[in-house]
Amino acid sequence: MPYTAMQPDAMLLGLSKIISLVITVYVWIIILRVMISWVSPNPNSSFMQFLSKITDPPLIWFRKRCPLVLGGLDFSPFLFIIVLALVRVFLVAGLRLKAYHQPLSQLFPLMALQITSMLQSFIFLLGIIMVIRLIMSLVNPSFQNPLVLFIYGVTEPLLSPLRRWFPYGPKGLDIKALVFLIATIVAYLLLDQLKMVFIAPLFGTTF
Repeated sequence: MPYTAMQPDAMLLGLSKIISLVITVYVWIIILRVMISWVSPNPNSSFMQFLSKITDPPLIWFRKRCPLVLGGLDFSPFLFIIVLALVRVFLVAGLRLKAYHQPLSQLFPLMALQITSMLQSFIFLLGIIMVIRLIMSLVNPSFQNPLVLFIYGVTEPLLSPLRRWFPYGPKGLDIKALVFLIATIVAYLLLDQLKMVFIAPLFGTTF
């Protein structure tokens, strides 16, 4: 008899797509809710009431249990987004592995790969913010600018422990931010190598 490959389970694949779409849309709704909150919207508008109704209950619950405040800014919604992304990977990857009749043991390297990629994205964003902080240290911007307040609010808690070892350089160059930027580049490259460790067991996985 000729060899016939097992066909993927269409129902499981469809379910994985629905879960992926629902969680992705909800993540973007939360991102929209956070961004709108920065501009002091009218809370009585029907749109804001709708956003608050579908996002505030889980955000408040998560904020109480995993508070994260840096420079006066609440970053707990971003932690919640990361948790949702991990749940999405766990559910979607698990369903697709089952749909393609592959062992669930590959779920761990898939999760590890996703976490590593998310860390890289976070480090890349942090590196961009540090570059902006470096440029700001040379041009002396106004602290009445909301963007300047945001950049300094995010970076100052990270850089303050380095203040005693790294004073300001020539023309006000923030050496602390430069050192931190170099450290983020090194961390990004190390995580890139770590990803190869997790990709190896997945070689040949079909998605």
